[in-house]
Amino acid sequence: LNRLEYVGSATNLPGFDLVFGVDLEEEINGSLSRDNDGIYIEFLSDFSDNFFVTAGLRRDENDDFGSHNSYRLSSAYLFSLSDAEIKLKGSYGSGFRAPSLFEIDYNNGPFSFPPAAGLKLVEEHSTGVEYGIEYLAGSVSLELVRFDQEVEDAIFFDLAGFSGYLQDTGTSSSEGVELSGTVSVSESLSLTANYTHNETERPNGMQRLRRPEQLGNIGINFTNSSEKFRLNAYYRVSRDSVDEQFGTAVELDDFEVLDVSASYQISANVLLYARLENALNESYQEIVDFISPDRASYIGIRLNF
Repeated sequence: LNRLEYVGSATNLPGFDLVFGVDLEEEINGSLSRDNDGIYIEFLSDFSDNFFVTAGLRRDENDDFGSHNSYRLSSAYLFSLSDAEIKLKGSYGSGFRAPSLFEIDYNNGPFSFPPAAGLKLVEEHSTGVEYGIEYLAGSVSLELVRFDQEVEDAIFFDLAGFSGYLQDTGTSSSEGVELSGTVSVSESLSLTANYTHNETERPNGMQRLRRPEQLGNIGINFTNSSEKFRLNAYYRVSRDSVDEQFGTAVELDDFEVLDVSASYQISANVLLYARLENALNESYQEIVDFISPDRASYIGIRLNF
């Protein structure tokens, strides 16, 4: 990729700021090349201390896939309730992605075979909406978000038969809720957690591949009083994910993974760190027939000058 980009801004305008720019990109893959020229502008409100609005518009001119407009609108409203601060927020946007030259070239190359061989890929289009609420009171913060995304003609690599890049002709959707929170137990200890429930569907009515219906994370972060020693632990849980093998849906096993890391600041320039990944030595797959790594440990010293 060869890319030239300019970003500008105009501030202190009456009640708003502007960000604008242009990017000129040349994509090269072997003997193939093409240009994508983009221009964009974004409006940022500055007329209130508790109500915020942004609006963005982008236009792409692609050598192979023509002209496309994308946009995004978002807003947030802040207010106080007793000793807590509440934020209501929402956004709506659209997107465009042209098949990369690599994807196109692979389908026309010697390593591709039916059904991907010679398949003419078209551009993806997407729209998404989300809205939610945030709650902040002292050492506790909570966030609840509802999301809904649709992708037209999603491109994916054929991990079922390894034939090349395929396309789900039609609408693929993801909708659900995300809940996250952080609690500062003390100046040294904090707890974080998040949970996502994601209902997905492909044009054929099946669940989208490799997107768990339920995904959760729990984290513990500890820092000693001198802030020299840090300990972090993260526990990840995945439930109800599917993949595809030779045209047949395959249910992936649920799994839980624990990662632990620690560091000690010996001096201003020397940091000692250690990391233990998949501490419970869980055997799991996020892609069918691709076994994830077993337990792995690392220790090292980082020097800064």
